[in-house]
Amino acid sequence: MNQYQFSYISLIILFTACTIEAPDDPLITSPGSIPEVISETPDLHYFEEAMILSELEEEMASDGPFTLLAPSNTAFEDFLEEHEEWQVLEDIPKDALRELLRYHLLNGKAISNSLTLADELTSVLDKTVYVTEIGTQISFNKQASVETADIDAENGVIHIIDAVLEPLSSAPFDED
Repeated sequence: MNQYQFSYISLIILFTACTIEAPDDPLITSPGSIPEVISETPDLHYFEEAMILSELEEEMASDGPFTLLAPSNTAFEDFLEEHEEWQVLEDIPKDALRELLRYHLLNGKAISNSLTLADELTSVLDKTVYVTEIGTQISFNKQASVETADIDAENGVIHIIDAVLEPLSSAPFDED
């Protein structure tokens, strides 16, 4: 065996004996649970605060899948202005805040391109949220429109909406 053959065989043995692990790719990350994604989204700080005040982090982090219609910071500011009895989120009774947020948490994963006009989505409160506009804009209950759609979470999807939804007593189509 000559010197080159010996070097070649030695290198083969060396490389086959070593285990090379690829480092974790920081650019390929899986999204966290809904509460984790909320905490990383600047336009959802009020929602995060409301979620913590109402002690819903655990429910929103559960398996799902869920669709969260998350009111933006501006939506919560407008909501507080409309309800003069509440100056800040802490003023809203915990049970009322909890029910309000749970109305925004829907069973199942509803991606924006799968929604159709008059779809009836069911909240974890077993109350209906209606899709009332499709096209260039998606709206719910004739109350809120989607500002940012399809934010992925490991247990569902989040749509940022421009108003705080309040449950309806009847389908919004019955009013026309």
